[in-house]
Amino acid sequence: MKKINKIYTKTIYDELPDTSFLGKYTDEVNDWYIDREQGEYIAILQKDEDYELPSKGREYRFFNPCAGGEEEGTEDYQKYGKQDFERMESLNNGNWFFMGIETIAEVHTSQDGKNWLINTLSSGGLWGIESDSDNSYIEEVNNEQINELKTVLKEYGFSTKEINKALKSIEHKDI
Repeated sequence: MKKINKIYTKTIYDELPDTSFLGKYTDEVNDWYIDREQGEYIAILQKDEDYELPSKGREYRFFNPCAGGEEEGTEDYQKYGKQDFERMESLNNGNWFFMGIETIAEVHTSQDGKNWLINTLSSGGLWGIESDSDNSYIEEVNNEQINELKTVLKEYGFSTKEINKALKSIEHKDI
């Protein structure tokens, strides 16, 4: 005997996101890295004779932008690199974060109808979602995760009717 006790979606804070598509912080010096204090490329700042590289401190001094893979120094590199820098700084300032979304079913099984074992089945989850993404995108991901869980539940022998009944009272948990 088995039954779906409840289904819920979970939004989970991503503690170890991959930010490599934006770039990386460094203490290495390169003309086309951005000085974090000044928010400008070192090559541009060095045109000012009074410019001095910042001294080492607790934080990395420079940002090496991905810049869309453009060639260093080009107009596009400078434009996209600045966007990457501003986005990464915004992330570090806590203005947004990365998260994951998954859908989970709490399933009860019993041999005798008296003693129940509680198991959880879940969708695979999707990580690396930017918290300030458009609500329609987040809703799309939620729906994809629900559909993925439906497939899992069908593989475990639940009928479409049983699944749809459980989905009528789906909950959402932010963690």
